[in-house]
Amino acid sequence: MTGPRTTTPGAPLVAARRINHRYGGGRRWWSATPLPPVLRDVDLDIATGESVGLIGESGSGKSTLGRILLQLNRQSAGQVVFDGQDTAALTEAQLRVLRRRMQLVFQNPYASVNRRFTIAAALTDPLRVNGIGDEASRIDRARELLGLVGLPEMMLDRYPHELSGGQLQRVCVARALILSPSFLVADEPTASLDSSSATQVVDLLARARTEFGLSLLFISHDLSVVSRVADRIAVLYQGTLVEIGPTEQILAEPAHPYTRALREAIPNPDPRTRPAVRSRPASEPDTELTGAGCRFVTRCPVTLPVCHDVTPPLLPVAAGRSVACHRVPADTVDGVGADPDVRRQEEDQP
Repeated sequence: MTGPRTTTPGAPLVAARRINHRYGGGRRWWSATPLPPVLRDVDLDIATGESVGLIGESGSGKSTLGRILLQLNRQSAGQVVFDGQDTAALTEAQLRVLRRRMQLVFQNPYASVNRRFTIAAALTDPLRVNGIGDEASRIDRARELLGLVGLPEMMLDRYPHELSGGQLQRVCVARALILSPSFLVADEPTASLDSSSATQVVDLLARARTEFGLSLLFISHDLSVVSRVADRIAVLYQGTLVEIGPTEQILAEPAHPYTRALREAIPNPDPRTRPAVRSRPASEPDTELTGAGCRFVTRCPVTLPVCHDVTPPLLPVAAGRSVACHRVPADTVDGVGADPDVRRQEEDQP
């Protein structure tokens, strides 16, 4: 067993410390050139009952980080602490017990269920695997969770191909909740759904988080979707956290140029209020940067000379708000002055 819950008031339920990760041992089998890291020194805390949105474009490492927090993937370096327990120190048997409290909602509902199983079998399978209850009580629990996600009891006898994408994703949410977890990772759960179904799933996750007291990591590339369910937003670019803070602040005044680009990507039908300055599109050299310097430098519209040579650290700029950008005003970093060279370059730039 993993022991009793040890989280103290105010302590994070999930804490990631300096997470680094490379796939395939960091090497390509056909080349001596090392693979670039997928994640670089990522620190992230999620409090009990808190919802954190993790955003970034495809390939930024969002799903990898989510799977590492659940220990479905083991990080190359760093530490994951869940409810006071260092997950690296647990045996496989202990992790198996702990994973009852950590669940995942996948992006594609049709790929995440066995199409030969009825909905009843798909929902009760986690209970059966963990030896919880008898068959009658499992069906009762499945019926209860179906009602919670807004589906009728008659769905229990149906097969996945008989449900719409939105209905099946709600079944997947019910399956994730059936073990009464403490922590839920939703990995782009609306990406394969139409607008109406996506809205229903987001509202369902927000309601389930409140009713169950869940800690939620909501992964998406769409800032407008994340903003509806997250207390805080963490922005991941090329495996590096570039900004994190309260949702309202991130939406109203994004500090990092990449975060501003994500906000610009939210559809805006009024041309009079569209921003004039936009980031440049991704380029091939950007994905292969391995040396010093800002990861966003090839796309940033407001670069300084220092951006090419010095990697900006993630520094606090206000209570609960941190940004990794040389353009951040020096007097906002908790009294810590910026490098004089950076300050001079800011004065010389428009």
